[in-house]
Amino acid sequence: MRLGPGQGRTKEYTPPAAAGSKGDNGARNTEEIAGADPKTWVHGQYTQPDRAVVRSGPVGSFTTESGIRGGLGTVWSAGVEKSKECATDGKAMTFAFKNAQGDLVPWSFYGAEDVSGEVPEATVRQIAATVQFAEDPSDS
Repeated sequence: MRLGPGQGRTKEYTPPAAAGSKGDNGARNTEEIAGADPKTWVHGQYTQPDRAVVRSGPVGSFTTESGIRGGLGTVWSAGVEKSKECATDGKAMTFAFKNAQGDLVPWSFYGAEDVSGEVPEATVRQIAATVQFAEDPSDS
């Protein structure tokens, strides 16, 4: 709970994780996306304004169960200032690939680290492995 301006205590709920995809205009390759996007998620969700606590792992190749190949990057924070009651370190993974139209796209996950309900990396990798191309709506 937190106090809002001129308000009593209010309950807030922040999910321990989120995932989804978005466009990545201007990206040159899957490795670039897989390296950069998770940094953006960790910084935006957990470390602002401090970029110094963001750590990156190497970008590796990754193939889904349906055969989509691309790059997978992992980023985490270490030492987020606990100035707020709910401040925590975070982590993110991005699987970047070419879609059926040949466009570079990412699927990203971000979540809190070292908290109750944390989503383990192995689970994120299992979910990423299920990414597949959507069916063309005109084929339905």
